Amino acid sequence: MSQRVQKIMENAKLIYSSTETAGNGPEDISRMLKVNLPITQDNYTHLLMKILDVEENQIKIDIRNYDMHAPMKLVPNAFKTGSHLYKLKVPELAEARPSLLPYDSVYVKISKNDKVKYQGVVHKVLETAVLLGFNYRFEEGFIAKKKYYIEFGFNRRPIRVEKQAVSLANKHNIIPYFYPTSEAMDSRIPETLNYFNESLNDEQKIAVKNIMNRDLNVPYLIFGPPGTGKTVTVVEAVLQLWKMRSTSRILVCAPSNAATNEIATRLIEVMPKSELFRFVGNIYGNDNKMVRLTKIMNVHPDGTFYMPSMEQLLEYRVLLTTLVTAARLVNGGAPKDHFTHVFIDEASYANESQTLIPIAGILSHDDRNGHIKGKIILAGDPRQLGALVHSQFARLCGYGKSMLERLLDTCELYARDEKCENCYDQRYVTKLLKNYRSHRTILTIPNRLFYHNELIPCDTELSEIFANWQQLKTPGFPMIFHHVEGVDLREETSPSFFNVQEIEQVMEYVTEIVNSRVSGMHITQGHVGIITPYRKQVEKLNKALDKKNMDKVLVGSVEQFQGKEKLVIIISTVRSKNFAEYEKIDQKCQLGFLRNPKRFNVALTRAKALLVVVGNGKVLQDDYNWRSFIRYCFDNKSVVGKLFLPPSDT
Repeated sequence: MSQRVQKIMENAKLIYSSTETAGNGPEDISRMLKVNLPITQDNYTHLLMKILDVEENQIKIDIRNYDMHAPMKLVPNAFKTGSHLYKLKVPELAEARPSLLPYDSVYVKISKNDKVKYQGVVHKVLETAVLLGFNYRFEEGFIAKKKYYIEFGFNRRPIRVEKQAVSLANKHNIIPYFYPTSEAMDSRIPETLNYFNESLNDEQKIAVKNIMNRDLNVPYLIFGPPGTGKTVTVVEAVLQLWKMRSTSRILVCAPSNAATNEIATRLIEVMPKSELFRFVGNIYGNDNKMVRLTKIMNVHPDGTFYMPSMEQLLEYRVLLTTLVTAARLVNGGAPKDHFTHVFIDEASYANESQTLIPIAGILSHDDRNGHIKGKIILAGDPRQLGALVHSQFARLCGYGKSMLERLLDTCELYARDEKCENCYDQRYVTKLLKNYRSHRTILTIPNRLFYHNELIPCDTELSEIFANWQQLKTPGFPMIFHHVEGVDLREETSPSFFNVQEIEQVMEYVTEIVNSRVSGMHITQGHVGIITPYRKQVEKLNKALDKKNMDKVLVGSVEQFQGKEKLVIIISTVRSKNFAEYEKIDQKCQLGFLRNPKRFNVALTRAKALLVVVGNGKVLQDDYNWRSFIRYCFDNKSVVGKLFLPPSDT
């Protein structure tokens, strides 16, 4: 990053500290950086490069907050076979979001003034600790009870490959491709398909057929709201291309290892192992699905990583990798015209420049100026959580918005016709409508607030399990808002909040539900999930569950539950003070649980059969979305506790 940009951002701190309205900051900084807002086709490269510089600078600042100014112990921790890692407690993780991330660097010194540093890498981030890996030299000299001085550095590779992708997109003159205007309908006759998954619904089949039969040279979008089978649709499309297009070469990407593994796990059930490959970076965690995929991964039987040659990678019809790791294909010299299709699942969780990584330099080349040869399919839900962004300036410039969301919101080709229901031009976008996850009651508010009331609940046997649960206030309405006027507290050693009264109430519900029989079904710990915004509340809830021998109940933030579902979801909102008192903390830690519509949407749409929200209704009513939810429960006589509601907004 240039010294000029760094100096501007240092000066910008004065701007933010001297203005009451955060919105003033970006305009002032943009003038100093000599860029215009927002991102457009004309300023695409220039502004994205500046934003990436600003974001990189902010990451450098953020990560130094984790440096240990007093010596700390490293505890040996056997993480997986053949890999001995070290556990380091990091109290500052208690509420820091963005947090340390896998691949970030760690530097260890034996004494404070020691000039020799051992460099390691973050392998896994836990609630209040990280697992670190070092080379054999550090391990040989490691002393178990000794304390070490610790510094952290961030992994520059993601930012570096994003910049490379933006630069290549500009060099190859393909930016207009991501601002499509109009296209003539292709004339290919739709073929009859024999579906691998015979339970596909009409919208899913339309999406698959359009991907198979299209000649249009614009991105194809699959808008997949919660529980509508977005990944099922992506998997079917990949399988059909593999089966019906013998010359197809398919690259499947996602922002995270977990999302990539999910697709690979489903594909390997149908495809021969010789036809697909899961290409991983040198840190890939111990995800259960990873273990099942080792036979199609670049991992030796002893668990160690190896780098396959480009020739080896190109032998496979279907190659799966994360967005960042896809840059290795560009830098490794993947030949032009090799890949015919690029799928990006969970595309709404990737920002604009991340989305370019598996495209620029793979489907575009120096000698094909202005042209992309290959089809791009983006699948995701722009109404759920987006990409992780460190810089407030970058976020307000739109850096956290995905390409999929931008196209749906601003591009006429992908626009929804407000005059009719689900009126998208299906040549360019398919919105999946049938929800197979949640009871219709649970789906009602998210459907109304975020999906134009177009989602169709397909009540399954599982979603009806709690419809007549004896603890419901209203039979047939498996949703409860439990009003608790608790006290939000903080401990001296942590900035994170917790609420004892809410913990007690949550535990009453968990104790009532777990190991009970509901509609003839035995409810286990694994059926229950607890969502809460503060890590200290997570910690306290886990301790309370441990005391009851209920450690299999999953407790976590909204981010940890994105992409997951549970039969029962209990939400603890923690807060009992008004929003203004938390605003600065939320901005710093990027919580926004109670003011962020996307987090609200994700939290409410994880439950299949029962949703219980425990919180202070007086505080929550300050937000329109929460007020809508509480009003819906109130109107259906499903509010527990004395809570006055003002007249309805409608």
